Amino acid sequence: MGEIMHKQTSPESGGYSYGHPWYYIKGGDILSAEEIEANAIASTYRGYMPDDLDRLDALAEPRRSQELRALRGKFRIQLDRDLSRYLEIAVQIAEMREAGDAEALKGSGLPTAISLKHNHLYNDYAILNEIAVMLKQQADLFD
Repeated sequence: MGEIMHKQTSPESGGYSYGHPWYYIKGGDILSAEEIEANAIASTYRGYMPDDLDRLDALAEPRRSQELRALRGKFRIQLDRDLSRYLEIAVQIAEMREAGDAEALKGSGLPTAISLKHNHLYNDYAILNEIAVMLKQQADLFD
C-alpha cells in the first residue's frame, strides 16, 4: 500500500500535518479543496488501491478505458460527498475559533473529523489523478 504524503505543516500547527487532528487543535490553517488536490497531485501517492488500478490498467481496450471511467465516476461521487462534509466541518471549526473556544474545539471531535475528511479528499484526488493519467494513455487494442 502506498504511503500518504502529509509532510506539509504550518508554524502554528506545532509540527503536526494536515492529516492529524492536533494540526487543527493547534490552529493550523484549514486547506481549500484546491490546496488538498494540489498536494495530492504533487506527491507520488497513488491512493489506497494502486494494485487495483494497475490491474485495470493492464486490461485490454476497450474494457480498460470503460473500467477506468466507471471507477472515475464512483470516485467523483465520493469526492463530492467528502468535500461537502469537509466544508461543513471547516465552517464549524472556523466558528469555534472565532468564538475563541479552543477547549470546546479540542473536545468536540471536529479536529478528528476534519483530519479524516482531509485524508479522504487527499486519497480521492490521488486516485482521480492516477486514473486521469492512465486514461491519457491509450493501451494497445490488440493485447
